[in-house]
Amino acid sequence: MAAVAYGYLYAQLPTAPDHKLPPIKVWSEEPAAEALTSFEAALFKRRAAEPAASLGPLAKRFRLAGTFFAIGSHQQARKAIIDDLQRQEQQLVAEGDMLAQTVLVLSIFTERILVREGGHEEELRLAFSGAVPLPGLTDQIAQSTAGGIRFGQRVGERRWVLQREALLEYYQDLLNNTERLAKVFDSLKPVYKADRIAGYVLIVEGEDAMFKDFGLKEHDIIRQVNSMPMISQGRAEYFIREFVNNRLNAFVLDIEREGQAQKLIYLIR
Repeated sequence: MAAVAYGYLYAQLPTAPDHKLPPIKVWSEEPAAEALTSFEAALFKRRAAEPAASLGPLAKRFRLAGTFFAIGSHQQARKAIIDDLQRQEQQLVAEGDMLAQTVLVLSIFTERILVREGGHEEELRLAFSGAVPLPGLTDQIAQSTAGGIRFGQRVGERRWVLQREALLEYYQDLLNNTERLAKVFDSLKPVYKADRIAGYVLIVEGEDAMFKDFGLKEHDIIRQVNSMPMISQGRAEYFIREFVNNRLNAFVLDIEREGQAQKLIYLIR
């Protein structure tokens, strides 16, 4: 199956802008908010203490971490990852959703969103700063990841900030070495439920360092990516195309690890 994808993946390197989305029809609801670990909580305290004299009241509380498209059976919508500095929560929202019960999400764009509370409207822009771990957390994060991360930096227990250029360089390396590319595809085995694919389990056959850098472990099951159930290899190819054409700046992986559901969040800068 991996060999079939090679020619396709070569064609995904950026050329002319491509704004047409493929006809994939899937939709999944997201939980309203997810509590932070001690890593993220410490980071949020640092962000809240940063100078904010030029920010509006909503931008002082909420930070835009990333955006991506979610494709549904009846619609396609852009979603946003929002950091609530006051509640120390991460929330996935779509247009029309509420933040903290009083703030309405009006519009979501690639690097900004428009929100309203009462009669006050405000723009939240993509946060490029405040993603560096506190000194006290650096050693803990380094120990838990067994060294540095070649694509960027881990800023929480399940959160990474990745450099787009580093990812594209690695992607090109794989395209230039089909044996390595095959090992990536072959490391993800389909998991079946009622004779239908319900995700992919990681059984590493190569590129072990890459999977570790992304925080994935042997026997993790990838259930969804950016709200889209992973039911075919074509879904993975779709997200590769979205990334190389610069149509998203965040990935959210819903995985199952030792029977427990977890979210892994990757912000691309």
